[in-house]
Amino acid sequence: MALHRKLAGKDSRARQANIIASSIRVFRVIEGLAELPYLSPLKPICGLAIAVLDVVQTLTKLTDDHAELILRIQQLAQVLEPMKNDARATVSEVEDLEKTLEEVLVILKAEGRLSRVQRVLKMQELKNNILTCTAKLDSCIQRFTVTSLLRIYQLLIEDRDEIKIFRSDLELFRRLWHPNLHKLIGQSPSTAELPFLVFSEYESGGVIGYIDRQLAGNGSVVDSFMVALRVVCPNQSGMEYLRTECIGLHQRELEACFDPSNIVLTPDGQPIVGHNLVINGPKLVPMQQSPGLDAWMKIQLQDFVNSFTYRKLDLSDWDLLMARKHGRRASHIRLLEHFTSHAIPSFSEAAECFESLLASLEPIYQRRELTFQTIRSSAIQTWTGAYVYRPADAIDCALGDIGYMRDDGKFVVLTNESDPVVLSVYEDSVVSLKSDSKDIVKGSSNGTGVIRHQFGKTHFASIRHSVTSEIWNTWDAWSHLIARAKPICRAFSTDEIELKITDLVFIVGVEENLRVSTFERKSDSDEVPSHVEYIESENAEEEPPWGKWYPETPDVRITNKSWAQSLLFIQLEEEDVE
Repeated sequence: MALHRKLAGKDSRARQANIIASSIRVFRVIEGLAELPYLSPLKPICGLAIAVLDVVQTLTKLTDDHAELILRIQQLAQVLEPMKNDARATVSEVEDLEKTLEEVLVILKAEGRLSRVQRVLKMQELKNNILTCTAKLDSCIQRFTVTSLLRIYQLLIEDRDEIKIFRSDLELFRRLWHPNLHKLIGQSPSTAELPFLVFSEYESGGVIGYIDRQLAGNGSVVDSFMVALRVVCPNQSGMEYLRTECIGLHQRELEACFDPSNIVLTPDGQPIVGHNLVINGPKLVPMQQSPGLDAWMKIQLQDFVNSFTYRKLDLSDWDLLMARKHGRRASHIRLLEHFTSHAIPSFSEAAECFESLLASLEPIYQRRELTFQTIRSSAIQTWTGAYVYRPADAIDCALGDIGYMRDDGKFVVLTNESDPVVLSVYEDSVVSLKSDSKDIVKGSSNGTGVIRHQFGKTHFASIRHSVTSEIWNTWDAWSHLIARAKPICRAFSTDEIELKITDLVFIVGVEENLRVSTFERKSDSDEVPSHVEYIESENAEEEPPWGKWYPETPDVRITNKSWAQSLLFIQLEEEDVE
């Protein structure tokens, strides 16, 4: 309707202009004929009429020109509107320009409402108003010259490709919308698709929400595991990209990036962070990093997988570890824990294990021939591992025990299968040191009663003590439990208790008096001491601190944790023995 009125207005003005032009031509013809003696009285009338029509024609043209100019200025103002925050002075000039043009339009509208006779009688006032309009337009021209307007127009022409990219990005945002979407920290050419990060604690569109939706139906054991693995693998690729190729991205930003609730996925489950919008893009300037950052990344990957499986992991919560709080399907995804075991020294090795597992399973899954037994076998051959349980109070068990956990938290031992002839077993007091520095010197007893451990220039270091007994090759333990599960269930089931394969727990590792002390520098500055020392007593007290970090400056955070017992165990699913 508005367009119809606009077109009708244009047609009306065109007809009016044609009538005025025709009238002027007619009066000029009559004025020429007034040269004849008997028509001479018409000459002054024709002259006056022609003058009036010329004024009307001029005003009409001026009104149209001013209206078009106002339209163009309004369009320009719309273009400049988003620039208010960055160019307040320019916006102020645009606002002054709009006010000036509005004043001109008011004058022109007032003149347009006058009758022809009133225009003739108010000719001087009309001339004054025209002079006023001209002066105001001159002030506008001083702000926006033809050259500046042409320059703006040229920039708009040059930005057509950018507009196309913007539209493409806008469409991407609509498909992958997240409540708090931000561009990636760092630099990237504007011609390439940019990666995105999402911060704060939003979860809509994130990994956990995606997994919940994918497994909301009747997904099989195989489907649940493959959905999880397909998200973990490309995400760790994104983590590697962010770690190595994004300038200015420090550990505190990386830590936020790896929160599963902060990762946006496409509808088919591809993580956006650092992966499908980045892997095929241009290489960025590598960030400056310490040589041991790979070990720190391993910790972040472990936290990611644990959050991915358990939301928030609590190793002292048995029901959570059994996935009873999140549904049975989560128990199958617990297999991913194998690849984040503390025994794997670095992020690179863990990531390689994930990629190898996905590469071995994907073709079988595409043929719809994958089974849970195949997954289990491939997983424990790619990397042997077990589940971890750290009870609040130590439970009565030993290495090689097979039993079940009662509802009251007590462990019932059914049999012990730790015969060294069957399974290789070792026991030792273990001291392990980790750092983002490759320069580590492990201390030893020297008769002084203290032991000094030295780390090179570092932002992160830890020392771990425990008395450990463990089955060396957990692959043998898995095979042993698969073979023994049914006979054990038959032998120990009673009328009161009917044991299931999924109830059996095989203790494959026991750590006692586990204590960990960590040194973490809170700033990302490269100006750090040339080395860090941890000095401990040979006979450590039961309560922390068990030693002292040097130098301990205000920007350093020291954490001491201890557990009376930490258990490694394996547990089967029904599909393992079908």
